[in-house]
Amino acid sequence: DSDSILNYLDNDDDGDSVLTINEDVNLNGDPTDDDTDTDTIANFLDNDDDGDGIPTIDEDANNNGDLTDDDSDGDGIPDYLDATSDDDSDGDGVPNSLEDLNNNGNPNDDDTDGDGTPNYLDTDDDGDSIPTFNEDLNSNGDWFDDDTD
Repeated sequence: DSDSILNYLDNDDDGDSVLTINEDVNLNGDPTDDDTDTDTIANFLDNDDDGDGIPTIDEDANNNGDLTDDDSDGDGIPDYLDATSDDDSDGDGVPNSLEDLNNNGNPNDDDTDGDGTPNYLDTDDDGDSIPTFNEDLNSNGDWFDDDTD
């Protein structure tokens, strides 16, 4: 973030007002492998974590200095990580809006394969070692009607 503090000593590596430790979206203890908007820039180095065109530093709706407590649409995903419903945060070909399997408005609590990564961030939602984006064989957007035999 060009602040003259070496990243390994800097609590906020990208200068977006979100502490690097809070940019560990998949909660695996490693903030360097999280990339919410799939732009190949890890969140801890990305000035716009969710790729919505609004710099992360400007997404503090209540102006209290804590970006992690703002959730304007009440879906359980902080605004600084919340892409639009048509976005595909995990790049699996399934829009975020379709990854809320229990229809409670919160895709953050859906984890089909039980691996600890919510479906909206999981590139293999069902844990079968086939990336989700490769499972819609007839390319009609419906992953349930593909007959492979």
